[in-house]
Amino acid sequence: MTLGQYDLSSDIFDTFHFTGASLESDESMLPPDLQGYAPQINGIAQTNAKVTVSQSGRVLYQTTVAPGPFTISDLGETYQGQLDVVVEEEDGRKTTFQVGSSSIPFLTRKGQVRYKTSIGKPTATGHNDINNPLFWTGELSWGWLSDVSLYGGTLLTADDYQAMTTGIGFNLDSFGSISFDVTGAEATLHQGKNETQRGYSYRANYAKRFEATGSQITFAGYRFSDKEYVSMSEYLASRDGDTSTTNEKESYVISFNQYLDSLALNTYLNVTRNTYWDNSSNTNYSFSLSRNFDIGNLRGLSASLALSRVSWDDSDENQVYFAFTLPLEQNRSIMYSYQRSGGDSASHMASYYDASDRNNTWNLSASTTEDDLREGEPSLRGGYQHYSPYGRLNLSGSVQPNQYRSISAGWNGSITATRYGVALHDYSPANNARMMIDADGVDGIEVNSSRTRTNAFGIAVVPHSATTPPPRCALTATRCLMAWI
Repeated sequence: MTLGQYDLSSDIFDTFHFTGASLESDESMLPPDLQGYAPQINGIAQTNAKVTVSQSGRVLYQTTVAPGPFTISDLGETYQGQLDVVVEEEDGRKTTFQVGSSSIPFLTRKGQVRYKTSIGKPTATGHNDINNPLFWTGELSWGWLSDVSLYGGTLLTADDYQAMTTGIGFNLDSFGSISFDVTGAEATLHQGKNETQRGYSYRANYAKRFEATGSQITFAGYRFSDKEYVSMSEYLASRDGDTSTTNEKESYVISFNQYLDSLALNTYLNVTRNTYWDNSSNTNYSFSLSRNFDIGNLRGLSASLALSRVSWDDSDENQVYFAFTLPLEQNRSIMYSYQRSGGDSASHMASYYDASDRNNTWNLSASTTEDDLREGEPSLRGGYQHYSPYGRLNLSGSVQPNQYRSISAGWNGSITATRYGVALHDYSPANNARMMIDADGVDGIEVNSSRTRTNAFGIAVVPHSATTPPPRCALTATRCLMAWI
């Protein structure tokens, strides 16, 4: 059970931020291949950039990334539906694109039931939107046969939005897994004549891993929505007076990964295409190659190539990125990268990274475009990360002569409080299990040979702990009491 302000966890409906309560079965107790799909976002940043993930204008996630290709894979399965991604560079430039995400076909063991239910009020991140309606949603999946699951759900508001979904999922053994569902929705949009719209959306999802070749279709999906269908995100945007929301018609998404063992080469491809009833279509893709290799006495060299295309507001932008990394002794390395985005001039960057101290890492880089090189105005950047038992400190700064200067700082950690005690610790998402350890008042004890240590009260918390099988902790103390969070 979860109380507070967070994001709706749903395998069926779009994600939105809300304040309220949720109760759901613990999917982490299922085999990994039956657990939900977490959407992945890939892009290319030209500077220390801020990446914002939103849905219909509502911010869901923000983070800062270093120059070059980036991958955001820690969103969690709560983030579903069409996501808008904005990459804001240090000099104010913005790149915007969309990512389609949904759950892979989810199955439930025969005779078992998985469920989720939530109640509350939708709210924008960091705000209290008291004018939004009270809502309730519930969904479940039932293992009807050993290879067939039935699932469905409903989403109701206290005002004028209702949606219901029914679906079926099949385990096709060596052919992967597939599911089909249909959602019907009725809504009154708070624009124009406030007319009621009734429509349907049809969806098919597929997932498959090819063991013989080592390739994997992480997710492939197709969705068709008729013109009168209104999603919850569109409904909330209408209440906020946002008229820029597009009416989606079709959506295609595929993610494919292939590792070539003989070449030690990893490839990744993601393609998303969206069409709309009242707007032009767009297609986004990202493709990457990466390889680790040795040359003579030089070990652990790596090279990567990334190509991407983003479409937004009837404009397309192609991006190219290449990087080569040379490792040095004691977890140090130097890297050269080349990048070109759209019609901008090409940029070159040389950087140095030092992780010789596992609790303190830092990096320095110098970059320049062809235009900046002629003007003699290269950019200089630096970053520092400190890892402690209580969280992580992040510092970064950059300067370009006669252009801009920036500095940023942040702390990322969590606090856990129970009847057994309270402790600060490394960041752990609210819906992840944690293990609290009581060392009988002894402080400074290392846990599992990691950065985690007991505090002044003899309490420590291990984040990201599995719920089954029961985990083990290794201490030098003679007493270890565990409390599940």
